[in-house]
Amino acid sequence: MKKIVIITLIALFSGEIQAQQQKDYAYCIAQIDSLITVYSVDTIADISYNFSFQYADLSIDEKIKIINKIQTLFEQKQNTNLYAFGGILMNSMYFDQWNDNPVEIQQLLMDIYLQYYFYPRISSFALTFNITL
Repeated sequence: MKKIVIITLIALFSGEIQAQQQKDYAYCIAQIDSLITVYSVDTIADISYNFSFQYADLSIDEKIKIINKIQTLFEQKQNTNLYAFGGILMNSMYFDQWNDNPVEIQQLLMDIYLQYYFYPRISSFALTFNITL
């Protein structure tokens, strides 16, 4: 009897842990959209939320849609919070899904990194330490 109870509890807990760990496209987009709403303020916010794509079950097409959303965050001009949040999302997708991303996705993320993210970090670093480029 004790074995049956223990096995049942283990099965319930492992199923619940798996359900919590698996993230689908709808969950990821809902989280991203809600955080975009939070960070769409005129004052500079502390972007302390680390969104993670770890355990996300996303197809290549879904990843491309998320990458396009990240790119729009970099392209908007009016809000630096969204630009910073785009950097967090990009890094998270790049590193959390490194083994799961095909070369096509890694290439898209690297292109965005080089086009939007790399240069502003270098220029802010140069301004902070008075380095002439």
